[in-house]
Amino acid sequence: MGSTWIMSLMISFIFIFTAFLILAMNFTKVYKMKNEVTTILEKYEGVTRSSKGEKSNGWGSISLVKNYLSASGYSATGNCPVDTESDPKGERLGLWYGATDLVANNGVLKKVSDSNEKFYFCVRANNIDNSKMTYFDIRLFLKFNLPVIGNITAFRINGSTIDIKNAYCNGFESGYSTGKCIATKVTT
Repeated sequence: MGSTWIMSLMISFIFIFTAFLILAMNFTKVYKMKNEVTTILEKYEGVTRSSKGEKSNGWGSISLVKNYLSASGYSATGNCPVDTESDPKGERLGLWYGATDLVANNGVLKKVSDSNEKFYFCVRANNIDNSKMTYFDIRLFLKFNLPVIGNITAFRINGSTIDIKNAYCNGFESGYSTGKCIATKVTT
């Protein structure tokens, strides 16, 4: 009787330790991906559909992000917030846009309008005090998947770019006819 109890305790401990180890390794991988997505948006000065220049082969930042995530084996999806969040000062922030696929040649992000829709990653452009400076919030997802049990839950991994002067926003589904992120802050 005593050895059965000890054996079940050992199996439980091994299961918990394995789950923690899997979660830690997946978190590290997705956190690295979030940093790379941030770097791509900073390098290409915003959310772009295509780029002409020596930095890319005609691909914009969104196509590069999708290609990077796809090549890295990223497959987690999650919910992006609908335009309801406020910054600490109480002002509403920019709108969230998300990627519904990881096809690199589809370099457009869709506006989030349904809180139940699943996206691979989300991006939001935010102006800074009505200036020409913009920063981007980025959200990736981490799925917690155990071998026998399967997908348990998804965690959000958030990040932000540095402030970018005259950032581009032509990779979003609608708006921004000039391609610049000037009018992203929504006033209430």
